[in-house]
Formats: sequence, structure tokens, C-alpha cells
Amino acid sequence: MPSSILINGLRLYKPGIYGYIDVSSLGGKGISTGNVAVVGDFPLLQHETDGDILPLTFTSGRAVQEFGNDREMLDVAKFAFTPSVDSRVPGGAASLTFVPVRPNTQASSAGYVGFADANGIQCITLKSRLWGPKGNQVLVKANTNATDLNGMDVDIYFNGIHEPYVNLQSGVIADLYYDGADATASLITLDKTTWTWTWDIATAFTAPGGAQSIALEPTEIVVAPDSVLAAKLVDGGAGASSAAVTCTIVGLDELGGAQTVIWTALAGTTDFGSGAGVYHATADKWSRIDSITLATADVAYNGTLTVQGTAFAITTADFDSVGAICSYIDNNSAKGFHANGLSPQINNIPCSPDLDLDSNAGGVDKQTAVDVFSPAKCEVKADLWYIATTLDASNIVSCEQVTAGVNPPRFVGQNPAVEDQTFLFGGTISSATSVSWDNALESIEYSDIQIVVIFDDTIAYMKKGITHCNNSAVAGYERDCWMGATKDKTIAQILASFTAQLNNQNAACVGQEVQVTDSRGKTMWKDPKYLAVLCAGMQAGTPVATPLTTKRPDVLDVRQKWNANRDANELLGKGLCVLHYDDNAWRVVRSITTYMEDDNPILSEVSSWESIQTSVRSLRASLKIMVGNPIYANTAPKLRPVVQGLLDKQVEDGIIKAHRNSVVEDLGDTFRIGYEAAAVEPLNFFQVYVSVVRISSV
Repeated sequence: MPSSILINGLRLYKPGIYGYIDVSSLGGKGISTGNVAVVGDFPLLQHETDGDILPLTFTSGRAVQEFGNDREMLDVAKFAFTPSVDSRVPGGAASLTFVPVRPNTQASSAGYVGFADANGIQCITLKSRLWGPKGNQVLVKANTNATDLNGMDVDIYFNGIHEPYVNLQSGVIADLYYDGADATASLITLDKTTWTWTWDIATAFTAPGGAQSIALEPTEIVVAPDSVLAAKLVDGGAGASSAAVTCTIVGLDELGGAQTVIWTALAGTTDFGSGAGVYHATADKWSRIDSITLATADVAYNGTLTVQGTAFAITTADFDSVGAICSYIDNNSAKGFHANGLSPQINNIPCSPDLDLDSNAGGVDKQTAVDVFSPAKCEVKADLWYIATTLDASNIVSCEQVTAGVNPPRFVGQNPAVEDQTFLFGGTISSATSVSWDNALESIEYSDIQIVVIFDDTIAYMKKGITHCNNSAVAGYERDCWMGATKDKTIAQILASFTAQLNNQNAACVGQEVQVTDSRGKTMWKDPKYLAVLCAGMQAGTPVATPLTTKRPDVLDVRQKWNANRDANELLGKGLCVLHYDDNAWRVVRSITTYMEDDNPILSEVSSWESIQTSVRSLRASLKIMVGNPIYANTAPKLRPVVQGLLDKQVEDGIIKAHRNSVVEDLGDTFRIGYEAAAVEPLNFFQVYVSVVRISSV
């Protein structure tokens, strides 16, 4: 075998010059900073009892206001996005994620008669977008449109907001008709699972004459695959035939093989085998008809033969949209079968119960045995789909089609109109539990979040924040927590009930009430947990490793059961981050964690610990692209300068102060990377030395 080289996984034997570009040393992913999550009691947000929690993330206070105009959420958003009046704090949170901890349910219109069809079958259900009891305040009114009975009006009211929906109806989205020469009748039946289009070919003997034989060549007739034909004979004015009447059908079976079937009605009867004058069918299946021949020896017979078949037997689940079905049918327009799409949304309208996974309901209004022999047409509508889709765009409610729903709500086509209304109902909320807190924190464990606020002063739940930080670090998303102790506690109570029990580098705790201007512009006193939000926003709004020391949160005043200035030193020693009044403003004395095992300057400073955590996150993000690569003898040596360069970049970016002694150890399928890093530490103290001497004057 000749020699070869391997380039990009391809074995090459042909001589040549082949290039290989290795860009792995430049690969990697940048890290995010400034993303804040607040975990607490937010009853408007979804927290299902099965633990299926959906945290909501916002990037501005306006977005929070547009969501639900909830006062507490708006206040949290104001303090997180604009936490400071200090020029050294250029911003606030890059994003704000709310994580609810109380299990709740969603208010809905389930069973509301206004959204049942004329037969009393529920067809759509509205659900409040705000969870819990608040959703029970949503009022819904339904009525027939005053000027067009084919449409309905829906009005939705909540918290001073009115959403009117006028004359909801799809209009005709497509029309189906037959204008061919062979069929003598054509009928269509539609529902959400099947579309069936049948045809009749009818012919009569003419009398008097000799022995009669009528041959038809329905070459323009479309026959659905696996179609079963049926025929019936009806006597004319001359009475029953005195001789047998035969019907001979020639064509192809369902597999494409030649097939001939003969049906015979004995003299004096109109029975092909299924009873006098009724349609007769056999198990024979067809895919094409070439000829139909009717014969009898009775020269005076003037009866009529009708052959019936199916042109289209469409299962809607086989098609992506109503437009796809129309296109399929219209391919046979040369044979007289037409389907014209009239709606610009024709290719977006679902026709199948399998297309809409949430509601399991189709889009087309039910119709039965509609005559479509030109100029008559079957006008296809999708009122149920249109109404549900339009209402689902509401900012107050979502809308789902009900599985059993086939027809639009009873107000469509109603005369006279009778308005009906209901409040949504069924919105409830339960108390938070240890399990619901665990579920809430787990829901953001793998999220791109750097700062978490435990928005509750229950020590058991605050401790869960520490566990959450540890779990998130294992998941590769290091972060820290801010917490607020219960207000009106003495120094001894603060230590015994909070900081001594937390005592962790991932947890920073505050304990002062703050007077602030809330989201309504009113001056209010807020619990310490709101100060925790302000501190989290300030940390998020400053570069990594920036201490909050001496920086001013946006507060008007503070209050507590100790002296903010005189007792600040003692409180810092007890692991509490405090504000004091200095230079005509309230300032953070020092942004410390609750770590009190020793005086480790890295674990006890929020900013220094953030420096080291961010260093690890940044290095991990940059190296992640290499996971899954093969390990060669030179992989570790090549990786060392890459790590060195990444750490140099961290120094340049101010993530760490310095580094040294970086190593990359090859342990088989594992590389162990080690390095010494100097965290960015805050400048907390100046020591001023004065040497007193005698200096003679000149």
C-alpha cells in the first residue's frame, strides 16, 4: 500500500501540497458579567406544583412594566437596573431574572360557555399570562359582531387595560370546486382529520332501440389510491328491465395491475347485490378507471346507472398546512378538480391535529357533503384557528384550542347576538416550601448568571443560596449571593441569627432598612432585602473585581437598631455589609462577605472573591472548545502557552492582578491545569507615617 497523509480526517494518497490550519489556540468563548437573578416570592410568575419553573429574564425596567405592572417586581427592577448615584458605578444589571418560589396555578376560562360551539363543546380556552390569584381579575366578554354575524367580538380587561378584538373570523381561506366533463356530481366533506372529495358518474339508457350498450370513458376522473367504487341502478319510467343489466368497469387495481369487475342486476330488479336501488360496492380497490360499460338486451329500458367513487381521501396529518393540501389537489386542475388558496396565510394554517402540539386541534372548519359542481364551491374557512391565533397574541391571556374542538365558538353566525362574560378562574398560590425553593434554585443552576439575590429573610432559605452557589460552580457557572437579614435586629441578633450561620465566602449580607424612591416615584422605607438588590445591581454595574467600598447606592436614608457610623467597625467584623454616612451621602463602608473563619482577604471581600471566580469562569470558557479533541504527545506542550496567554489577557482585562507558575499536566483523558493568581484586592487602608523632626526656617 502506498504511503499517505491524513488531512482533516481524509486519507490522501495523491501527491501534492496540502495545508492544515490549526486555530484551536484562538478558540474559546467570552464570558458574561452583570447578570442578576432575584429568587423570591413573585406570585405572578409560573411556578407549577410539579416543579416546572420558568424563570423570566428582562433587560430593562420597561420590559418588566410591560409584562405585568407588578409593584414589587417593578421596584426590584428599578433598584437592580439603576442602583447607584455614584459616578464610579456606571450602570446596573445587564439582565434581571425573576425566579418564583411559591407553587401556583393559572386562571383560565375552562368551561366558559362563550367559547363553546353551538353544540356546547368547548373549542378554545383562555389562560391568564399572570399566574396565581391575580389572573382571576381578568374579565372576558364575548359576543357576535353587530354588523357581521359571521364574526365575533372579544373584549379582555385587566388592571385598567382593555384589549378589544373586533369581528374575529378567518374569511374564506380557499375554495374547492369541480368543473370537469366526466363527473355529474361532486361532494366534499371536511373535518380536522380528513378531507374527502367524492364524485358521481350517472348515465341513462335511451329507448326505444335495439339491444343497448353504453360505453363511458371517464379519462378525466381522479381516483384516490385504494379507492372502492360503488354503483346503483334506478328504473326509469318504462319500469324494470326485462333482461339482465350489467355494469362493466375496467381499469387498474390499487397496485397498478389491470382489473375488470362486472356487476349484474337480474331481469326485473335494480339490485347489483346490495339491495334494490341502493349502492353496491365490493372489496375491489382501484387506482384508475378506463371505462364503464352499461348493457342490457331490453330495448325499451330507460333506467339510470350511477357509479360513485372518491377523488381524494386526504389524511390531514400527512400535510404541513392547508396550503399544502390545496396545492396537492390543484395539481389535478386539468381534470376539473380545483383548490384555490385565497388567504396570504394559507401555508401557515394548520390542517392536522398533529401540527399544533399544544392544543391538538386542527385549523379548518368542519363541513359535510358540500356540493362543489361548478359554479357551486366549497368555501374553506378556519375561524377556530383564526380566533385562537389572534387571541393568543394578547398581552393579558394566552389561547389554546381544545382537543375536542371542531367548530368555532357559538357566537360565530349567531342571530340574534347575546353577550356573555366571565372572569377567569382557578388561579391559586401556595406557601413556599423547602422543596419549592430547591426547585427554584435548580432552575437557574446552569443559567448564565453571576449574582443571585435571595429575596427572603428566612435563614433556612438563605443557606440554600450558599448551596446553590456551590452547585452552580460545579456546573461551571460560578456566582455569589446577596441577602438581607430581618429588619430591626440588634448587632447580637444579626450575628446569632444570620452572619454566624451563613459564614461563607459566597454570601454577602446586609441588615439595614433603606428609604428610597420607588418605581412610582414615591418615597418609601424598604426592608434590607431591597438593599441587597441595590448592592447586587451595583456589583453588576461595575467591572469585575471592583469593590463597592465608599460607593453610594441610590438611597435617601437608612435606619437600624444600631448607630450606622459608630458601630460600623464592629459589624464589619461580624460579617455584615453596612452603609454609613460620610461626605454628605450614604456609602457602602466595605463590600464584605459573611466569611469569618479567619481574616483571609480573598474570601472575605466580595470583589476579590469575584476576581478569582471570574478567572476560573473565563479560563473554562476559553478552553471549552477543546473538549472532545484527541490528545497527542504534543497537546499538553501546545496548551501551556495558550493558558499563559489567556491568563495574561485576564490581567490585561483587570480580572486578576497577576499570575505565575501555570502548569498543564497530562493525566490521560484529563488535563490538570494549575496556576497561581493574585486577586484584584480593594484598597481599604492607608497608613500614614509622620516623622517629627526639627526643621529650621530659612
